[in-house]
Amino acid sequence: MGCGSSSGNAAAAPGQPQAVVVELSEKDRNAIAVQGLKDALLWALEESIKTGKQMEVWKEDDIRIKMPCMEKIDALKEKVTSVPVVGSAAAKAIDEALTPFEGQFAEAGVAVVSDGRTHQAIAGIINNLTPDNAIYLCREGGVTACVDYLKDFAKALLREALTPVVNDIMNDHVLTKSWKALVSAINKGAALAKMDELDFDLDTYVYESALNSLMSLMMRKEKEIRDAPAQAVSWAVQQCFGAVDPKNWKKTKDG
Repeated sequence: MGCGSSSGNAAAAPGQPQAVVVELSEKDRNAIAVQGLKDALLWALEESIKTGKQMEVWKEDDIRIKMPCMEKIDALKEKVTSVPVVGSAAAKAIDEALTPFEGQFAEAGVAVVSDGRTHQAIAGIINNLTPDNAIYLCREGGVTACVDYLKDFAKALLREALTPVVNDIMNDHVLTKSWKALVSAINKGAALAKMDELDFDLDTYVYESALNSLMSLMMRKEKEIRDAPAQAVSWAVQQCFGAVDPKNWKKTKDG
């Protein structure tokens, strides 16, 4: 004759009805994981934008926006220099046009990240995510799986939402003026050296580079959540990234 309660029932005080613990369905567990993924990404976005507003972070190798086309520019300068009489002056003009770029790509990155439309657009996309493999992404997909999913799944949506923002910023940004001066100097040299002119979409490059930098910052934050899930921003995040088996998850902290 046993005196223990049957499995699936919670202990109750004498004279009180016994509470039945109902295991969550797979759909319920995935819903918790989806919410946890969203909460984690929204927190990572907010924290990364705060960081991205600081010029110093854009000096870091995995964040900074690199000067594009340098291999082609260097090859052009070498060939231009060999042009008799006028070549040295043309190469010098290219070097002088290159000088202002110190810090200007970083300033453009800060401008993109700081624009309120950037946060609004990415947050809107995050809030509409509904992955059916959210449990896997949160628990087994790797240390940056959630941000990787956002980048891959929402690639077209991010481009559609953020390209107009970048175009607006670049319309009157000092980087655009400096780039036009550089292209002018390069193309004059290219004509002398009988080489192709420089044809490069600066706005697209700034969009892709700034977004990649922001996502890199978000990956750092995702790693922080995975390292310390108990300190995370919501109960859903704590469960999704914590040690508790999904079969034992609860819809709320109190059950």
